[in-house]
Amino acid sequence: MRRVLAVLGVAILAGAVTACGDEGKSPQAERKASTGSARTQAPQGDGVVATHTSGNLKVEVTGLRRSERFVTLTWNVTVVSGSWNAWGQMSTEQLAGGDVAAVSLIDTHNGKRHRVARSAGGTGDCVCTKVANQVHDPGATVSFHATFAAPPPTVSKVNVDLVKLGAFTDVPIS
Repeated sequence: MRRVLAVLGVAILAGAVTACGDEGKSPQAERKASTGSARTQAPQGDGVVATHTSGNLKVEVTGLRRSERFVTLTWNVTVVSGSWNAWGQMSTEQLAGGDVAAVSLIDTHNGKRHRVARSAGGTGDCVCTKVANQVHDPGATVSFHATFAAPPPTVSKVNVDLVKLGAFTDVPIS
């Protein structure tokens, strides 16, 4: 029964992932102006859990929530100056660049790196935000999410590796 519920949970999470643009565009897509209200459809946390600045970007972890066998990480990136394109910044697919599948959680207590969950038995799409090939201007905030297999219940905090956006240490799991 638990296996059926876990598969159902992954299917629901995978269905909730929303594509944010044409993933087939080349990285030289036309520049599109964005405003401070530009957001992908990602689950939001209750507040800022951790924050840091990475170049011209403010990166905020807004939640790391446990739900039985899964944890979901949510974070925002705000462009402080210049412009930014999320395409390929957090993806394992450098040619496609259209997701955040390279983001990981690091359980230092057990020495394990947790990768983003994938549909179709681990070979399908990531259970995470799909990234549009879009340039964001100063003031724009873009929200992201990724779901992982949960660390053991005894693990209450992990490190979060956002690839080119840097890492956060000791992020609490709620």
